[in-house]
Amino acid sequence: MNTERSAPVGGQPQEINTPSNKQIQQEPPKASCLGNCPSEQYIYALGRIEVRFPSLGIEREFQQREMQMPGSKTDKLSRQQRVSGVLEANQHLAYRVCYLLTMSGIPSYVIGPANWRVRQDLLQALANSERADSWCVVIGKRGPVSTPAVCGGILAPILICDQVYWFGVDDWRTSLQSSVKAVLQKRKISAEVFEKTARELFQRVVSSIDNLGFTNAHRALNYLLTQHAGIFLTAAEHAGQYSLDRIETREIPSMGTRQVVAVILTFLDLTTGVPERLFCRVDVTEEWPFMADNPDGSRSPLALSPFVESGVLGMLF
Repeated sequence: MNTERSAPVGGQPQEINTPSNKQIQQEPPKASCLGNCPSEQYIYALGRIEVRFPSLGIEREFQQREMQMPGSKTDKLSRQQRVSGVLEANQHLAYRVCYLLTMSGIPSYVIGPANWRVRQDLLQALANSERADSWCVVIGKRGPVSTPAVCGGILAPILICDQVYWFGVDDWRTSLQSSVKAVLQKRKISAEVFEKTARELFQRVVSSIDNLGFTNAHRALNYLLTQHAGIFLTAAEHAGQYSLDRIETREIPSMGTRQVVAVILTFLDLTTGVPERLFCRVDVTEEWPFMADNPDGSRSPLALSPFVESGVLGMLF
């Protein structure tokens, strides 16, 4: 019989002899394609975490456990904080409820945690999901569409989740600004301008209704939004004299077996209307994107590079 450790809220780790729990930890929802499997489709998406009960019995069990929690009628926790606390203290429920990634309030993915650590991170993200500035990043592989019994009647693609983390926009902005503090001082960009520009650009991208994080273009853009300060630094440099006209993405051809996406920002001069196009490269071949090296093998710079269109080569970098 397998033995695992569980730490209830406010208590010490306890030994739990439940082989079924161990099995559930190791077997998240899997895609079944009957031996004719296409290449894996990776997901890099932003949204908020919610919970649904797959059956009436699980919902009633949750309600009973919630009533037994200390301070169930007197604490001032938000609803999602309360739900997260009950699930963390009752792991048999945490394994059986349905986790959803929602975008603009609409269920986009049914999340199947790859292991128990991911499940714990989901509970943390759930506890903070009611904050207006809270966002969750979910990284994994796309599976089949769930059946009605999996998530209380909701039909959505299953996302086999390998990593999840949440962040508040204010904390993200502070960390972002700290990472480029020396550059801001050198280029005489005020903290207020950078903060305002970064927030506007972030909201512009996450407000896109078609960004579900499963195309190479959206994965590259979501990666830049959460992991790379270059696009925000470039936007701040152009603030006041230019306006951000559009954001484009293009697959870069002739890069061997690697899949590389160019993310292009087009700025318009407010006086002359002349466009300026800048870009960076993101390698999206594998599950975790990263900044691609330059064609000469050198590391990609923090700032974006000039983008030049070529009618012969398609693109000239």
